[in-house]
Order: sequence, then C-alpha cells, then structure tokens
Amino acid sequence: GKLRAATYGRGAWESNLYTGTPTVLLSAKVYLEGPYNIGAGKMNDGLRTSKLIPTSDPYPGLGLTHTNGELEGTNSATLIKSDVNNAIVDWIYVELRDNSNPSTILYTRSALLQRDGDIVDMDGVSPLHFSNASSGNYYIAIRHRNHLGFRTNSAIALSGAPAVLDFTDNLIVTFGANALKQVTPGVYAMYAGDANLDGVVNAFDLNVFWKLQNSLLG
Repeated sequence: GKLRAATYGRGAWESNLYTGTPTVLLSAKVYLEGPYNIGAGKMNDGLRTSKLIPTSDPYPGLGLTHTNGELEGTNSATLIKSDVNNAIVDWIYVELRDNSNPSTILYTRSALLQRDGDIVDMDGVSPLHFSNASSGNYYIAIRHRNHLGFRTNSAIALSGAPAVLDFTDNLIVTFGANALKQVTPGVYAMYAGDANLDGVVNAFDLNVFWKLQNSLLG
C-alpha cells in the first residue's frame, strides 16, 4: 500500500512506546515465499484471518533480542484490519548494520508486513522509524521467523526522508549469491523453510519442525 509520513502521538498504540522524533525512516518492500500467491501477485493473510498474528513483538521470544531498539507494541485493530493490499501478513525484523563492518548490528526494529510487501510501523501504514539511529549509511538486513534472512551488499544512506527500497524485483544488490528466490518471472521473495532461525534450511527444519507440524513424525 501507499506509505505515508509517520505520525507519533500518545494513544497511537495500546502503549505509549515511542519517545522522541524519528531520525531515520525506511520504506522497504519484501515478499515472503511461504504466503506469496502467484495468481494474486501478493501474499495471503491467513494468519490474520485466523487471528494467529501475535499482538506483541514475537522476536525476543525467538532469540532475536533488540540492539538499541525500542519495545514494540501494536493494537488488535491494526492486526485484524481487512484490506486487499494493506492487511497485515506477519511480523518481520529489520537490522541496521555498521557501514564499515556489516556483521555489527547497530539498531533493530520489529515491524509489520503488509500483503503487498510493504514493511510498516506499528500503526500498520507508516514507514518504519528508528528514533535512536542517526542519519548515515547502513547495511540493511531483513529477517523473518521461518524464512532465510538477507542483507544489502552495500551500505544505504538513511535519513529523516524515507529511503525507498524495493527488494521484490531484485534490482537492489544483496549480499551473496541468490539471496532471494525468484517465485515468478521478475518477482523475488525471501526463501521459506528456516524454521529455527539459524540461517540455513536443512533436514533439522524438515524433521523437527515441518514434519511435526504436519503430523508426519512416527
């Protein structure tokens, strides 16, 4: 959906979690292979319709603790809102990394992912803000609870004017070979299957997570 300028005021979410003025804004777009619907050209929102999206940030509980980040919160209205393009699919995790050493994570935020791939803040529509970060160049990494994460191949200039980064067409160079998967000609998504968030998809994911969820383990 169309990203609008972020607004921050008391009462915007269930908790007044945000203080200060955002100094870095990011308007990123990414698809997840798992829920991507080729025919529709967007992701399915089955977690939302089944009311299975957590109402608070799930990533610290999955081992992705925040670095210079902020506590995340949202409200039920944001998560259950029905919209052909802007309905929320799931939570996603964004890292800003050091421009001279991309293995160093400087700032993190959990965010919400819309059906059309927009990564948005807790109100479900605004660009993602980092109020603790200063304007500058950062490697950007994006992670999800059961998809392979990726990062940019070079540092990206970020400031109070939202940086627009569309990863769905693979025109932004990412680190490594085939960091994103082509799901249909010209459309790319994050690889599904990393059920334990260890950065690889292997037999452990299959046997311990996927087969168990599908009642296939003997």
